[in-house]
Amino acid sequence: MRLIATTLLGLLFSLATTASAEGVRDFRASLHDARWSVSGDRMACRLTQRIPDFGRAVFTAGAGNRIHLTFEMDREPSPRAVRARLQVVAPPWRSERDRRLERTTVRADDRTLVVFSGESARRALHALEEGLFPTLSYAAVSGRTRVSVSAVNLASRLEEFHTCTASLHPDSYEDVENLQVFFGSDEHRLDADARATLDRLLAYWEVDPTAEFAVLGGYSDSVGDADYNEELAQLRVDAVHEYLVENGFPDERIVDLVWGETGPDAGTDSQRRETGPRVEVQGPRARAQDRRVEIKLRREE
Repeated sequence: MRLIATTLLGLLFSLATTASAEGVRDFRASLHDARWSVSGDRMACRLTQRIPDFGRAVFTAGAGNRIHLTFEMDREPSPRAVRARLQVVAPPWRSERDRRLERTTVRADDRTLVVFSGESARRALHALEEGLFPTLSYAAVSGRTRVSVSAVNLASRLEEFHTCTASLHPDSYEDVENLQVFFGSDEHRLDADARATLDRLLAYWEVDPTAEFAVLGGYSDSVGDADYNEELAQLRVDAVHEYLVENGFPDERIVDLVWGETGPDAGTDSQRRETGPRVEVQGPRARAQDRRVEIKLRREE
């Protein structure tokens, strides 16, 4: 990993890029203004650079190995949609050609100008670690605009950022917001796989303060009597509910729903016609998928 942060090279970059091309506004931190800060917890780590007269650039590494690069403005930008480009720009003392990372449409949301996610954000962070400058270009009302993220002084904060990311929770909210546990035929006891799934939910609950409650939905297949199947679905919900509470999930934060072989998310094992008997449309594999409890974790809105 190469980080170009010496005083001489930083000064060269500052002198070489102070003057903007006609009609183009450049925003970047100078040698003396280039400062990084790190903050975070088990859910997200943030690496932030303040960009004078513009706002800030924020790399956010989230739980579940997710990463975003956000450009935020001090003032609310124009709400109109404009085309934007993220590229890696080499400083004058480097021979590399500029590399385009992504083109997108900017649709400003409050003071967030644009968010780049996934591979584009990873490549932008990697470029910074190599001493290059991720640069956002877009057409504003006042003309063409370039916003550069400087690699100067990054080394002092990069290790702290990586230490933070190493402690992130392995699951993101999207990984656990909809989980399922399955049961054997005519069974309501939790097996090892079901307990492992619930342990995963419990571990996430402990680190995300925005997680508010869980909704349990119990289902059954259509083999046998419908009333009995509804009772069996209730027993399955009870088993999941009790396990969660016994392991620290607040009882008052759990909502129980029992659907039996019907309901909004009933499986494909069978279908009940309003004017006739059930009609078998799938076999044993589909029935196994129907013998389940769905757990939907919900956050504060």
